[in-house]
Order: sequence, then structure tokens, then C-alpha cells
Amino acid sequence: MGISQLDTVCFQTQILPILQTSCGIAGCHDAGGEGGEFTTDSYQTIMPIVKPGSAAKSKIYQVITAVNGNMMPPKRPLTKDQRTLILVWIEQGANNTTCNP
Repeated sequence: MGISQLDTVCFQTQILPILQTSCGIAGCHDAGGEGGEFTTDSYQTIMPIVKPGSAAKSKIYQVITAVNGNMMPPKRPLTKDQRTLILVWIEQGANNTTCNP
């Protein structure tokens, strides 16, 4: 099954909550944190490290899968399901989608 055949991953209800609870913790990628390249405040603040359509070229996917050697978040890595959801969202175009329940 290809990416295009999967259900649309919703940024607002599926991706943003993962990033806010895992990466946007105090002192990391929250508004006052030291996370550097991005914060988890909104779609706009996350997109600088996302290359829509290419998880392999997206910094966010590289760090959550330890492509660069430093898996993030460092003490509580994302689950395989969470990483897969982010992969699918990026490959689907990393759109700012909101889905109804």
C-alpha cells in the first residue's frame, strides 16, 4: 500500500499534539526553550525543519529516527507508531490539516 492510499494524517489533531507533549516540554522546543531551530507553538514554527514530501530530507524526521546519531527527544524517544505517523504526514505533503473526529 502506498502513502497516497493511506488516510490523511491531520496536523492539528495528530501531529501537533505529539510534538507539543514530546518536544515542546519546558526548556526544549517550547516558546521559552533552548531548542533553537523550531518551537512547537504552531504549524508555522515547526515547518522550518520539515521538507514537505520528503521525510528523509526533513530535519525533524532525521532527529526522531536518529539518522544524525542524536535521537530526540533524548530521554523519551517517540514510539514507532508516532514516528510512522510523522513520516506519513511529511510524505503526504506536510499540510496544515484539521480533520473532524
